Amino acid sequence: MGPCNDFDARISAYVDGLLDRAASDSLEAHLRECVACATCVERERRLQSALRGVADLRAPDRLRNRVAAAVRAAAPAPTKMPARRVWRFALAAGLGAALLGGYALGTWEHRSPDSGHIPATVLNAHIRSLQAAHLVDVRSSDQHQVKPWFNGRLDYSPPVPNLASVGYELVGGRLDYVFGRPTAALVYGRQSHVINLFLWPGTDNAGPAKSYSDRGYHWIHGTAGTVTFCAISDLNQADLDRFVAMMRAQLNGPPTS
Repeated sequence: MGPCNDFDARISAYVDGLLDRAASDSLEAHLRECVACATCVERERRLQSALRGVADLRAPDRLRNRVAAAVRAAAPAPTKMPARRVWRFALAAGLGAALLGGYALGTWEHRSPDSGHIPATVLNAHIRSLQAAHLVDVRSSDQHQVKPWFNGRLDYSPPVPNLASVGYELVGGRLDYVFGRPTAALVYGRQSHVINLFLWPGTDNAGPAKSYSDRGYHWIHGTAGTVTFCAISDLNQADLDRFVAMMRAQLNGPPTS
């Protein structure tokens, strides 16, 4: 299913930050209810992020040589180029750009976590929440107010750990779209730092949690109880490790004898 006709034309302008406040607020309200449009927005943002990272990427020499050879073969002669050759040259150049762009996007989105890079979708969601004045949809430090807010908005009920006693204050929660699906995002504060905790069903990363760092952000991915989580912040690594340890201990519950 494609995006809604009324919003399709505005999606690119929204992602580029060209909409005024009223139009942006209207579209954001729609995105919280429409998965199809939210999917299109996330796709646009992944593409933007990939293009920003192209300068840091290099296609394999084999691919670069193939593209260069195709362009040389279709290059115009010193004399006037026939219309058919112009078309062939444009096609070859366009194909080369598509190959390089596609390789860059694939490399950006499928980097191994062991490379130390945060997947673009996680980093984008975190930064977007800080810059778009959309940190929370429900603002409350009471887990019993935040948890029910997700009812009917997700196909699962995310746990909401209370970590205030150990120095991590619950700020609220919001509905985000990452990892290819609507996802619960819980927001915690530690001094002046924000922690985004994404939770979704399943245990697709069984075993110890794994930590990575990139561009001043720290990211921890693992499982806790019946959910998989991703915690991201510019908080120092030790404090984020402690946050995750306390969160997992609460969600995992007491050990069984």
